[in-house]
Amino acid sequence: MSDLPHEVEIALLQKEIVDLTNKVEDLSKAVSGLVDAWKTASGVVAFIKWLSGLIVAAGVIWTAFKMKVGG
Repeated sequence: MSDLPHEVEIALLQKEIVDLTNKVEDLSKAVSGLVDAWKTASGVVAFIKWLSGLIVAAGVIWTAFKMKVGG
């Protein structure tokens, strides 16, 4: 054990708990921001996949129309 009085040890431990609690709250905010960014990026990827499917479908229809009309 340390040479510090019992009350001082308790006060130091309480301060350490408060500091750790503050660090956890800061990390929680940072992780929340990362989760929001991840969800936004996932939405953008889903939209791009949907849009590419639409473009491919339009290209197939256009090609079929050109082959029938031109051929």
